[in-house]
Amino acid sequence: MTIASEIGAPRVQTNVFNNIGETLRKIGRYDEALQHHQSALDIASDVGERLGQARAHHGIAHVMHATDRLDEARAHWLQALALATELGMPLTGEVQAHLDALGPAEPGQRSRHRDPCRDRNRSGDRPTS
Repeated sequence: MTIASEIGAPRVQTNVFNNIGETLRKIGRYDEALQHHQSALDIASDVGERLGQARAHHGIAHVMHATDRLDEARAHWLQALALATELGMPLTGEVQAHLDALGPAEPGQRSRHRDPCRDRNRSGDRPTS
């Protein structure tokens, strides 16, 4: 990460932070994962790197979902969806699947959300998130 900082490569920094965040989330280290995705979001927002912003919001949403913060997960997936749609990213379908699985936003209602990424992973497909 130091090299990316030294050469002023915010896109590389954003990718590294998002990738580390994703890895930490997958091994259950949610606080650290959230910190890395938030760092990616901060850098991407500062330089207007919308792809990195979309990935960071998607990663944050996964962490929020894993820690039962479903309203926050929905908010971040909605932001990821808006960016992914604007950019024409393949991520759009996956984010929409998460939102569909969460169901309608109703205060205080607990979701029975099944994680489309986990379902795909169980079937042998590699997740894209």
